[in-house]
Amino acid sequence: MQTRLTPWLSLLLLCGATQPLQACETSARSITVDVQTDLVPALELGLLEIEVLEGSVPRGTTSVRSRRTAVMPQLSEAGEYQRSRRVAEMAGLASGTYTVRVVGRRPAPPGMPEDGGTILAERRVVLQLSNDRVVRVVLGASCVGVTCPGEGDLDEASQCLNGRCVEPACDPSLPSSITECCTGPGCAEIALCDDASDCEAAPCATPRCVSGACIAEDIPGACAPDEYCDRSARSCLPLPPSLRPDAGVSDASTPDVFVVLDAYVEPGEDAGFFDAYSCPAETCGNGGDDDCDGLADCMDPDCVGASCDDGNACTHHDVCDGSGCAGTPVTCNSTECVTRACNGSATCTETPRSGSCADDGNACTSDTCSGGACTHPRRADGSTCGGSNRCCSGSCVNPSSDANHCGVCGVDCGSRSCVAGACRCVSNAECRTAGYGSDATCYDSGDGNGQRCQCVCNSDSDWRGTCGECPGTAQCNQRSGLNLCVFP
Repeated sequence: MQTRLTPWLSLLLLCGATQPLQACETSARSITVDVQTDLVPALELGLLEIEVLEGSVPRGTTSVRSRRTAVMPQLSEAGEYQRSRRVAEMAGLASGTYTVRVVGRRPAPPGMPEDGGTILAERRVVLQLSNDRVVRVVLGASCVGVTCPGEGDLDEASQCLNGRCVEPACDPSLPSSITECCTGPGCAEIALCDDASDCEAAPCATPRCVSGACIAEDIPGACAPDEYCDRSARSCLPLPPSLRPDAGVSDASTPDVFVVLDAYVEPGEDAGFFDAYSCPAETCGNGGDDDCDGLADCMDPDCVGASCDDGNACTHHDVCDGSGCAGTPVTCNSTECVTRACNGSATCTETPRSGSCADDGNACTSDTCSGGACTHPRRADGSTCGGSNRCCSGSCVNPSSDANHCGVCGVDCGSRSCVAGACRCVSNAECRTAGYGSDATCYDSGDGNGQRCQCVCNSDSDWRGTCGECPGTAQCNQRSGLNLCVFP
């Protein structure tokens, strides 16, 4: 008599006798398997075998860690598999490399056990398990009769996808696995579908592109009750008599159920019987079709209003709307002195800029960003502003003739004029009031300009150096003739 392993005991055996159970429970992972196929249940496909194998397992070898065997339902439930149906959940697995193997067998011949049918299609998917994973395995009708690797294919291309041979790690939904989807030297043509437009339609079926493979989904009511949608003929064909609706007594003793054999097993062990897997409620945001309705996350109506992330930093309050993830847009426009960037919220991240900004047209101001605004501070008095002109109090003047800034900024001739950079005068007092210093004098140098103010410099007789009192940073230029206040 064989002993059935309880889930707790299975977990303990998987962890090892030397590892505490509590530590094992925190590291145990699970693989949930969804199968999507357009092979016709009960007519073409009689049974599914789902296995989880340790490591990257080549074709023809086994290292079973867990197994599910599912007897296909009646033809009326074909649409569930065409849209994807959850068939198994393998729990108690340690992190590492695993191969998920799904085998579809033909219906068993009369008098044979249900698992006696020949293999119709097989797919192995290699994955790295570090967290709980949901794996969708596509068994497309396009792979029936295809032997891999085919002529011209790489030796590693042992699996069929959309009628072409690919490596077990090929997953078109992951950009990182595109090299494993190559089918020949140079990988010039992969022949995997990108969307439904790459797949053939039929009057009785709608084409779908699922993970790079074309799947035909029956159109409800397109065929009569005693017909089925044939992909090859692309039309409705009569069902065999054995599969036509039974108009007699109800088959109460043989309900159309989904029978599963399941347990954690070692090679050669009999797993025993297990109840049919039931689909839980949809969990939004985990990437899986939890409720087995063929729709996941924001594409599932059950997730409408749930928080999500549309991947766009310029939206906020992202929620599922039944057709995807959408958020409220926010506009972040930068200015010359502020860089604004979207951050996924209703406000923008603002970063003040430094450097120059728009010219205000005044040669005596510096145009520069400060504190997020374009500012125009005055340039230093005496700065050149074109030709012999100088900046004084933020204005560009000619110091040789400007009576308000005669010679240098701050020398004000009052009612007198400015001639050749010095104020005309009639007394020493006028010069001292104008800004030439407390010892300034009114002096005629004999140059024909009459009496003008000069700053006094008590230097040596060779007229060397600068001295005297002049406004601001100006200096008294000692020379033979008239001493003038000049900029340094």
